[in-house]
Amino acid sequence: MCKMAHFGNCDPETADQEYCIFHKPNKSEEEAVEFYRKFLERFKPRVEEIEVNGKKVKRLVFEKSIDARGFVFPKTTEVEYKDPKGNVTWKGEFPFRYALFKENVSFEEAVFEGDAVFYETVFDKNLTFDRAQFNGKDGTFISDFLLKDPGDPLGNLMLALYFERIDEIAYGANFNGAKFNGHVLFKKTVFNTSALFDFAEFKEKVLFEDVLFNRITSFNGVKFSGNYSLAIPVGTDGTPYEMIWKISPVVFKNVIFKRKVYFGETQFKGVVFQNTQFKGKTVFIGANFVGKYALFLKTEFSKPVWFKNAIFKIQIGTSELSKVGFELVHGRVIFREAIFRGGALFNGVTFTAESEFIETEFRGDTNFMHCTFERSINVLKSKFLGKETSFVKSIFRDNASFDFSKFREVFFNFAVFEKEASFKNVKFYNETQFKEVEFKKAVEFQGAEFKSKTTFEGSVFERLSVFVDENLTLEEPAPKFHDELSFANCDFRQGADFLGNLKNETNLSKLWEFFSSRFSNLQSIIEALRVQRLSFEKEGKRDEADRMFVLEMRAKRKLRMTQAKENFANAKGLKNKTKAILNYLGTWINVQVEKILADGVSEYGTNWKKTLLASANVIIWSAILYNILTNWLSLGKILESTGKPVTDILNQLYYSLVTFTTLGYGDMHPTGWLKALSALEALTGAVFMALIVAVIARKWMR
Repeated sequence: MCKMAHFGNCDPETADQEYCIFHKPNKSEEEAVEFYRKFLERFKPRVEEIEVNGKKVKRLVFEKSIDARGFVFPKTTEVEYKDPKGNVTWKGEFPFRYALFKENVSFEEAVFEGDAVFYETVFDKNLTFDRAQFNGKDGTFISDFLLKDPGDPLGNLMLALYFERIDEIAYGANFNGAKFNGHVLFKKTVFNTSALFDFAEFKEKVLFEDVLFNRITSFNGVKFSGNYSLAIPVGTDGTPYEMIWKISPVVFKNVIFKRKVYFGETQFKGVVFQNTQFKGKTVFIGANFVGKYALFLKTEFSKPVWFKNAIFKIQIGTSELSKVGFELVHGRVIFREAIFRGGALFNGVTFTAESEFIETEFRGDTNFMHCTFERSINVLKSKFLGKETSFVKSIFRDNASFDFSKFREVFFNFAVFEKEASFKNVKFYNETQFKEVEFKKAVEFQGAEFKSKTTFEGSVFERLSVFVDENLTLEEPAPKFHDELSFANCDFRQGADFLGNLKNETNLSKLWEFFSSRFSNLQSIIEALRVQRLSFEKEGKRDEADRMFVLEMRAKRKLRMTQAKENFANAKGLKNKTKAILNYLGTWINVQVEKILADGVSEYGTNWKKTLLASANVIIWSAILYNILTNWLSLGKILESTGKPVTDILNQLYYSLVTFTTLGYGDMHPTGWLKALSALEALTGAVFMALIVAVIARKWMR
């Protein structure tokens, strides 16, 4: 009795043997001919003539369901079959090529010992290859040499050449050009030969679960156009990621691709790769991802994976799963010129090899939260155009480069950069946050442009942080910081560089011109000057730090006036306008006093020479006023202790010096209006003397 009798589909004439003809392994050539003869006689397909590429060919039309469970299909051999109804004969090696199956087909636990050729076969109803095995031989694989240079996309010419020659290649499991109009199941299927699905079309759900592809696999040009199994908004009902495969139209669950796999110009209408392992090179060149989401959950790429020219047009809806998602990605990941039209979800992904996002466009929200990049990541000339991009709590264990990229709103909060980080020539268009980020090596922002509010609050910079080019000149006009900037509570262990090659510039006017050309917002100028000052102080460069301090105070002074003007301009109503005017006048007076006494006299306590010069000016001009008031206007006198008036300029200069320094020898005293002038000079002198002591102590004794 046949060992496979439990399937209930044995050949009656040979059912009493160990294996009937349908289930017998390792058939002889004669048995192979008998197998295909009996197979066709059992299912009685109709023979019809169709036109393929301008040629007339005959095909078999199976009008009733096919139960081939456990069948062992031998190596291909010449078979002749005569349609009992139409009196038409079909002759050939591959009975399933161009065939049409109108009802359900089951190849459950079937074994294909030879080549399984389903080239341009049409399956109108459901199809299953549950636990089937494909053991045919491998042959020349066209896709293999077409894609030797992954830098070149699959062009129409290449595809045309491939399509013309593929008919000559019938090796392995060949489903090229097949049409699957019903549900398709490949569960625990083993492909011990090349698996070719190029240009096939899946119109309903297809599931590859626990499938093993041991040889080269190709899905080039395939259209997965099935619909979602459940008409519910994914995510809003709390559906976890691990359950999404149950509703997705295309699923690769627990699949292992041991060799190269190609998805060149493949179209996915929603796809899930869950617990899938790509052991060889993986190519998604020109692939088109549409639908609600494209998820790569706990996916492992052991070799480079290419997404050049791939398009991710994921629908944006209320569901947070309406996006592209990756989890636990191992192996090199390469996106070149890929386009994510919807959201892109990389939450919690671990990239264990190099990652590249070259000239890639993210047109929806992008999430790299909690990611770990074990090796270098290169995000070159990419565009993050969604409302929000997040690298929150991500870890970059190797070099990270985002050069020439463009971001709208982006968050790097709590991220850790363990090696060098580069943001050269990056454009940040909306709010940018680097809160409590750890930069353990050098970080560079040369040429970066921040068009909106930017914060680095609480971040730690272990090495020198460069925000300008080393060879930057004053001729470069474009501002780099357009809005508020915050470095509150930051720790610059080896300093920050906002000056480039102007670190040793002593001309305050040139330095102010430089900062004004880089910052279009006064608050950001103040913050940059504060950080640069602290950086110089940490290095012990006191003179350079003093210059930054003077510019910082001047910027604060300008900011107060600017804010007073804005308050006046925005005030509405007589009462508010009056308050705004008074506030503006008070601010103006304070600013002018500060400008004269603090900046003009000592440059905010940093210039002792200027303080001494101002003191000398007060003494000399006071002496001149004493002379004029005494000798010309007769408004008072300076009398010696003997009562003799002082009229010569030298004694008046001596009196001015003694009064300014508040020594008060008592050998001279003023009368009339000179009392007021002397008191004013004495008060000014007291302030200036204290200032001289402070400035000199600051400069020479610290």
